[in-house]
Amino acid sequence: MEGARLSVEALVGWGFLNSTRAFGVVFFFLGARRYIRGLFFIHRKLFY
Repeated sequence: MEGARLSVEALVGWGFLNSTRAFGVVFFFLGARRYIRGLFFIHRKLFY
């Protein structure tokens, strides 16, 4: 019984880590896209 509870907790913890990592990747991608767009905008304002 103790082992089963432990494995369930491990599975829940692993799923939580996995979803957090996926959310982090999506959040990072959106932030990077906005950052790159901002860089392009600044570059265009400076050089054109």
